Amino acid sequence: MIEVELRKPVTEYRTVARLRVHDDGTVEFDDPDEQFMTDLHVLVPDDEAPRGMRKIRFEDDPATWARHLDSVHRTGYCVPVVTRDDREPRQ
Repeated sequence: MIEVELRKPVTEYRTVARLRVHDDGTVEFDDPDEQFMTDLHVLVPDDEAPRGMRKIRFEDDPATWARHLDSVHRTGYCVPVVTRDDREPRQ
């Protein structure tokens, strides 16, 4: 399972949304203000792809998408934080 929280700063970062992708592929959102933008592609390292990166859509592979959300979602306003990942750390 992988769990990602989106955090926003107030005086410090606080969690505003949570996504869980279970090992069986089921997905849970706790996202009352619809902060997760699942229509965004994330970038995943791929030596055979142009510029060494390929795009992944949420619907194609939710767990990989969650693991690489920081490739596109890293503003000072909302930061993705992996709080649990049962798979080996990414390279």
